Amino acid sequence: MPVGHIILCVAASAIWVLGVLLIGRLRHRYHMRALVAAVVAGVPILGLVTWKCGPLLGLAAFLVGLALLLRPPRRPDAHLGRALPTAERD
Repeated sequence: MPVGHIILCVAASAIWVLGVLLIGRLRHRYHMRALVAAVVAGVPILGLVTWKCGPLLGLAAFLVGLALLLRPPRRPDAHLGRALPTAERD
């Protein structure tokens, strides 16, 4: 297998992963459109990875993509380490 094919697969997959990771930074009303666009763009990339690198790497790429798309959204303040305010106790 030529090295150029592997580099093409890795580059396309890395760009797709970065795009999916940036979806979490979008406003809530754009999430579904962005997820649909990620799936539409990811299907040909997954086919390319499977065709050029074999079924095992294709399955691994599918599982990584599935995990990224199904991960729960994070709260905007989750990186600050602050807890939500709780009710005061008597």
